[in-house]
Amino acid sequence: MTNTIEKVDQQDQAVLNTIWQTNENSNNTKNRQLLGLSPITLDKVKVYQFTVFYTGRELNKALKDTGLKNWSIKKIKKYDEENGTNHAGLLANLKDKTAANTIRSICLHCFNNLDAWEAEIKETGTDKINSLESFYKKVKSRIAKTEETAETEETAETSETEETEETAETLPELNTAEDYGLAIAALVMAAEEAGFGKGEVIQVANDYLRSKKK
Repeated sequence: MTNTIEKVDQQDQAVLNTIWQTNENSNNTKNRQLLGLSPITLDKVKVYQFTVFYTGRELNKALKDTGLKNWSIKKIKKYDEENGTNHAGLLANLKDKTAANTIRSICLHCFNNLDAWEAEIKETGTDKINSLESFYKKVKSRIAKTEETAETEETAETSETEETEETAETLPELNTAEDYGLAIAALVMAAEEAGFGKGEVIQVANDYLRSKKK
């Protein structure tokens, strides 16, 4: 985590619900509080709380407990009734149910991609955060660029390996004078393909051999 964010295991569902309800009408200050960039007041004490991450952690726990891959309030409630849990209670106090679903997606993404979120938070610094959704899109863009860079590097490494292997495969096994002669001819032909003159290449080779005889 960044130095400004305290990552602690002490916020229960009731506290998270209170924070989200208080921040339901989004603005720059509230968004910064949810990301731990600005302090919030808990129990009359100002603290930095990465609420988006903690909410994602609780949502992820609910999905693991229920065996679901995607959030289904109907299935979550059924699980709660059968197991005496209250996973469906998280964010249930928000009036805008569409917004609640969006928050769930954002928080789960944060929990599953914490490094990218921390990097974007650190880079944001004092910049204004117009909406949590726009910040979420910036994080997704960061991840996409990182994956694209990694893929490009991997492709380059693979291509280089294949070229090396291909070169190794084209070199003949050298056992006789004829083999060595053919190998030299192949090198001269390769030099010509690269744009060098045959005479120039042979001259360089001859000069080198003469120098070794001295």
